[in-house]
Amino acid sequence: MSASEVHNMQEEFWALNQQYELAFVYGKIKNFLPSFLKLFQSLKEFGMLNEESLSNFLKYAGHELPELTYRMQQLANEVIDLESKKKQSIDALAQLSDTLSWYHRNIKLNKQILSDLDKKINQKQHVKEVH
Repeated sequence: MSASEVHNMQEEFWALNQQYELAFVYGKIKNFLPSFLKLFQSLKEFGMLNEESLSNFLKYAGHELPELTYRMQQLANEVIDLESKKKQSIDALAQLSDTLSWYHRNIKLNKQILSDLDKKINQKQHVKEVH
């Protein structure tokens, strides 16, 4: 039996069972049937085989998908930009931390110098008082 004979028998079967819409839809999508089956399976997995979900899906896919795709790319670019700013901020924070440590070391050193000078002054005053 040839492919065209099988196709004719299939259409006759659908007609006998009054499945005209099925014959019409199959005629329109037969070249894309694997893609439609994948789409159906995905919609089924996500629980979207109801009128509201399908309506929203078609709205987004038909009209808003390019806009959503563009917005998603914008957000991805913003994430990259924020990651870059985050790295710069981390680097700046590390540099400020190093600077702060340097100041703390200098303050500690200067306190020690002042303490030593104070001791010398006290010693000299003590020597003057004794003489």
